[in-house]
Amino acid sequence: PDRLDPDRLRAATLKLPGKHDFSSFALAGGSHRSPVRTLFRAAWENETSALKLRVTGDGFLRGMVRGLVGTLLEVALGQRSVASFAALLAGGERGAAGPTAPAHALALERIDYGPPA
Repeated sequence: PDRLDPDRLRAATLKLPGKHDFSSFALAGGSHRSPVRTLFRAAWENETSALKLRVTGDGFLRGMVRGLVGTLLEVALGQRSVASFAALLAGGERGAAGPTAPAHALALERIDYGPPA
């Protein structure tokens, strides 16, 4: 954590809310028809022994959040610019983004389907 630049991490994370093509961050496969998703909120929280990313959106692609985390960490380590991260939100090949973060700390907290139609 000492090597991470919190300002760069925050600046890149602020680009996430909104409607974007997350192709650059998704793993192959999955049953999605469109790679476009809307994120309502994305923010880092400092825990005692960990840094936690909380993301709220209308849906997620296979591996999307893990790809986002890996790429955001590259930004925070100075290996990628905030501008290049933002450019990935327009879509593209998975290989253009950073590594897929390990799944061992990934947790789905809640699914809200809204009121019945």
